[in-house]
Amino acid sequence: MAITTQYMIASYRVKPADQNKFLNELQSTETAYQKAGLLSDKSIIRMTSRVDPEFIIEIIEWIDSQAFAAAQENSDILGHWGRLEEIWLDGGFGFDHVPESKNPWATFNPLAE
Repeated sequence: MAITTQYMIASYRVKPADQNKFLNELQSTETAYQKAGLLSDKSIIRMTSRVDPEFIIEIIEWIDSQAFAAAQENSDILGHWGRLEEIWLDGGFGFDHVPESKNPWATFNPLAE
């Protein structure tokens, strides 16, 4: 059975005061992914750490193993990523920086859209 989609876990650290602005930009970025035809038909899952609510985690389902590379070459998406970088404290780090990553059954709080 061939696997056609690929999952990615993205993690960010954002001050609570900036999270609404950040989440709005994440939603705009998701729209750009969809417009570029890079996402599966499943919604991106967004959650926050229960230990440190500055940590935001996304689970993205790309259409295939090449979609993330294609996103890195899309000028519209790069613009969105630049705006995210202006807001976050940190991002693009490994999931191991998220406090729950060391737990065998990591649980998170859902983020309202």
